[in-house]
Amino acid sequence: MPSILVTGLLPLSRGKTSLVLLLARALSELGVPVAFSKPVAIGDYTNDYELLPGWLESGTLYPREWLVAREAGFKLRLEEFNPLFILVAPLNLSLFFREGVPSAIIAYEEDLARRTLLARFYTASSGERATQVLVNKWAQTRGVLLVDKRLMEKAVSSSERVLEVDRPEALRGLLVDALTRAAELALENLKRRSVVQVLEGVSDWVFTNVRYDLVVAVHQSQAVFFDGSKITRALEVTVRGAVYERVRTLLGLVSPLEVLRFTPALPGESLEDAVKRNPNVVHRVVDYLLREKAEK
Repeated sequence: MPSILVTGLLPLSRGKTSLVLLLARALSELGVPVAFSKPVAIGDYTNDYELLPGWLESGTLYPREWLVAREAGFKLRLEEFNPLFILVAPLNLSLFFREGVPSAIIAYEEDLARRTLLARFYTASSGERATQVLVNKWAQTRGVLLVDKRLMEKAVSSSERVLEVDRPEALRGLLVDALTRAAELALENLKRRSVVQVLEGVSDWVFTNVRYDLVVAVHQSQAVFFDGSKITRALEVTVRGAVYERVRTLLGLVSPLEVLRFTPALPGESLEDAVKRNPNVVHRVVDYLLREKAEK
């Protein structure tokens, strides 16, 4: 069963969700059972402020991409669409200046474990969904992060299991384990109900524990197609136990199959019409899938 990863070419590349939805709708119209997922999402209540009211009302953390997919007509269960949600919080800048260590701001800003306020992870237990939450007690105790206490209380109270972690190293290890399991769980869920699986990456990440048939890196309305088997071989060279690698690290090792332009759905436009405006990308994916089927 073919698996496709849609990720960013660069850290700030946009358009991943738009392309995933285009591919899902196009393949569905061709009668191909397709399912998609965003295994890992990273949210920040200061940047994703429009999601905060919904988070507070429901006590459930969900990514913007889940809402976009539902609005497009895809009825997806959150636990299957997004097994792992990492909520990061802004650094308490006054603490760094007060302590005389402003130079540490950049290092902390780039450290996912130190910036994580909490992480929500769905697991399956006897067919039932179970919610686990990891809480960065270390950052809260030391005032490293600006904490929204209402959101913390809601997220924690709606979880079956809460683990407070008071050491950054321990939290980093738990996050690595959760990242690994999230990608595997998402693919497992998708394989049960589809022929083609599409995973949406985070930023420009490529999960190293999953094998892909096709990798599509998006940047500024352009889709760069890579042979998944070549990406796998490149990962074997570059990765040393990491959960993910960045596409930019692989660019010197893997040449793309081709680069195509695509146009996301316009405001108020149906996905069906957007598919019609992007026949080149759709045909390229279909051709690849047919070729893979013939070779097997």
